[in-house]
Amino acid sequence: MADRVRAVIARTGLSHKQLAAEIPLDEDKLSKSLNGKRRFSSFEVARMGEILGVNADWLATGTSSHLVGMAARAIGVEATDHTDAIDAVAAKYIDAVDVLVEFKKRESKLPALPDIRRTGFFVDEGQRMAAVALKKIDRKTLLEKSTVDLLAELETKFRVDIASTSQLPIGIDGLSFQDDQIRLVLLSATENWTRKRFTLAHELGHILWGDAHNEVLTEKLNPGVNEDYREKRANQFAAAFLMPEDSVREVSNDKPVTKKIFHALVAKFRVSPSAMAARLKKLGVIDQDRYFEFRSFRTRDSIAAVPSIKRAEVEEMTIAQASWAPAHLVSDFLALYRQGDISSKPLVDLTGQPESTWRELLNDSFRVLAAVGDSEASEDSEDSFLP
Repeated sequence: MADRVRAVIARTGLSHKQLAAEIPLDEDKLSKSLNGKRRFSSFEVARMGEILGVNADWLATGTSSHLVGMAARAIGVEATDHTDAIDAVAAKYIDAVDVLVEFKKRESKLPALPDIRRTGFFVDEGQRMAAVALKKIDRKTLLEKSTVDLLAELETKFRVDIASTSQLPIGIDGLSFQDDQIRLVLLSATENWTRKRFTLAHELGHILWGDAHNEVLTEKLNPGVNEDYREKRANQFAAAFLMPEDSVREVSNDKPVTKKIFHALVAKFRVSPSAMAARLKKLGVIDQDRYFEFRSFRTRDSIAAVPSIKRAEVEEMTIAQASWAPAHLVSDFLALYRQGDISSKPLVDLTGQPESTWRELLNDSFRVLAAVGDSEASEDSEDSFLP
């Protein structure tokens, strides 16, 4: 793409300084993008297309298809090359943050991540990072409230954007991506709520260790099977984070773990029986025989044994199956809309909620900007984030 942009700039005779001023974009950022050290946002691509008099699709991809950020609309579950499809889903949120940075609604650089010495032992590193993370959040939110409350806590305390979507290819549980401006965790919508909760913590582990810096990490979660060091470390983090040792021992009370106690642990920590069994074995609370016995249970077995959790299960399953956009992203775009800086299209695309819903929620005159008439914008609009 940088080659195409440079070629068109040369043809038009514009200087880099002039183009940067027209977009508008900091000249240093333009230079970095032209040298492959920074991604162009979809907003910048659209503006360059207008300024340079070329098709924005061609500028972005070399073809006349949709912009990469919107390619997720056409994902097919039988696609063999999932990398492009997955990158496209992630790009939707990454491009959104690029726009917020340009509008000064986001910092151009996020706060530093925890600085923990690497020891070369994935169990040690995963557990130590979990200990740091647990100090940052309200333990009550983790253990006594729903995943909705946990999401809000994680987004605020760790400056991470968390989304759920049905557009990830089948078999992909989640992904993570981070750069100076965004820490993204994207989860697949599923009825398996305990698996999704573990995936959330697993991806958070990747983010906190900086594993996904300028790289989209994807996985089908297979605890105990993954051989990659980063994956094993993220699994250790997730287990220690979701099932803190002191809290687990408090419930078990150093007594032999019976089936009743085991099901109570599963219900309290909202994890799968296999995850809890593995955690108890790691802590030396149960032996090998108990481990194999307990891991054979299904989540529904524990729910049946602890009726009080049934209502929470319904709520958790509803959350897990839903698609949602990062709360702070939506809030920031809503502020821009209210100021008249953007159309409603970003809100519609980010949330999946139609215009009519936003009319009701805002309870305000629904302003349609002349620059992008919403009444004329089709669902296949090529650039969701065009002001």
